[in-house]
Amino acid sequence: MANLINIGLSGLRASQAALNTTSNNISNSDTEGYNRQIVNLKQLPGSSSAEGYFGNGVNVQGIARQYEGYISTQLNEAKSEQGAYNTQLTQMSQIDNVLANDESGLSTMMANFFSSLQSLSNTPTDPAVRETLLGNAQSMVAQFNSVSNYLGDMETGVESQLDDAVSQINSYTDQISNLNKQITLTTARTGEAPNDLLDQRDLFVSKLSELTSVDVIEQNGKYNVSLPTGQSLVLGEKSFKMAVEDSDEDPTRKTLALVNSSGNSVELNEKRLDGGVIGGLLGFRNEGLTDAQGRLGQIAVALGGALNEQHEAGFDLNGDAGKALFTFDEPSSYSNANNDGTATLSTTFSGDYSEVKASNYTVTYDGGDYMVTRDSDNSTTTFSAASLPNNADGDPVMTLDGLNIAVSGTPQDGDSFVVKPTENAGRSLALALSDAAELAAAGSSGSLGDNTNAQAMADLQGGLTVGGTTSFSGAYAQLVSNAGTETAALKVKSSAQDSVVNQISTAQQSVSGVNLEEEAANLLKYQQLYTANAKVIGTAQNLFNTLIGIMG
Repeated sequence: MANLINIGLSGLRASQAALNTTSNNISNSDTEGYNRQIVNLKQLPGSSSAEGYFGNGVNVQGIARQYEGYISTQLNEAKSEQGAYNTQLTQMSQIDNVLANDESGLSTMMANFFSSLQSLSNTPTDPAVRETLLGNAQSMVAQFNSVSNYLGDMETGVESQLDDAVSQINSYTDQISNLNKQITLTTARTGEAPNDLLDQRDLFVSKLSELTSVDVIEQNGKYNVSLPTGQSLVLGEKSFKMAVEDSDEDPTRKTLALVNSSGNSVELNEKRLDGGVIGGLLGFRNEGLTDAQGRLGQIAVALGGALNEQHEAGFDLNGDAGKALFTFDEPSSYSNANNDGTATLSTTFSGDYSEVKASNYTVTYDGGDYMVTRDSDNSTTTFSAASLPNNADGDPVMTLDGLNIAVSGTPQDGDSFVVKPTENAGRSLALALSDAAELAAAGSSGSLGDNTNAQAMADLQGGLTVGGTTSFSGAYAQLVSNAGTETAALKVKSSAQDSVVNQISTAQQSVSGVNLEEEAANLLKYQQLYTANAKVIGTAQNLFNTLIGIMG
């Protein structure tokens, strides 16, 4: 009789545990990161008797969450790639929209300017035509400045977003390391896996994956989280902070670093941080944005340089030789913060503006030679330090791609430098003339009706003046085309990756998600199970009472 009651009680406990678990599933069906739980039941060891081998009921082995690590890892990797594509697409679309504006775009402004030059060639002494030319020149310059400043603001915005993403990453890694500790302590104390804490930890790993690619290894119940570069973000119960700092290579640009256990920050290899929001921001800045800035600056340099050269070959209404029509900044050069030598670079345009490329350069010194690498195509030109000619200041000079790169001071083996030829050209481009009479339309002094120089300047519109291969309008069209092509490609990649994430999410939810219809059916099933076990106990009680009555 007692065994019958014990069997019924075990069934009550099992059905109660199942009801509690089912109810918990239902209440958390919309909880982010929740994994469905089930009750693991096992029959109790039976007992042998003269009548046979009888069962002794059921035992609750534990509450198990339905979690598939392989699918979750796939989903995190897919989300990381999705975050990178979506971030790049958002940023690149902004550039595409600005560059492709037909009505107020730079292409229209350049066309208006050259149309005014042609009008000057037709009527070289007309004051109204001259004023119109200056006005259109100023409008073109203003548009160069506007687009260039917009791109510069985008770079500042990217760095601000990197700051925000890094702050979130540091918060998540702190949470993961703290949960590692809580999970270890709780498991040791209770002997049971704390499902709620495990869900929280996996949720933070998922959110972390949306920001950057990570590798996760479970060791002794704890998650160790590392970056693709190999550095650890979480090691057991300790987390390591990421930071946004000035780049050693280029102090004008921010980069990512990791603060190690000694408190020192170590720069991370940006090329390997290609996943998540971080990867998208870095990829956009280092590729799409840098390319657009370089090409726009190249056009500004080629246009300003070619027109200045031609304008200075003519004469104005006063019979004076033409002056520079535009001004723009010379190239920028930066020394690596880790250089051991005292050398600095001073870079200027050589005067052959059509040879200037839309690329930055990395200059390295190996003790005897300078290697100048063009970043856009990784082509390297080697200069023997002992064979370089000197400039007027006695500094050795390297000449390539329309640049003169002078070295002052003493470099040491391993020192490196960055040269940015067109970094500030677009934003610094300015009209140098304010007096329309100073426009040098004539080809010779004293010939007021002469339009030779005005026509020569107008003819520059179709010349191969940008990179020696294309015209101003052609170069800008290529810039717009590149941005549009990249944006279109990112749309395709982003859409495809969204589909991948949805497919894996569906697979993950089929294992870990809460199906309310299924849980409602389980609720009814376990309710019936509870009632049936209660009847078992009631039957045992009735039998016991009958037996007492017989004996009494």
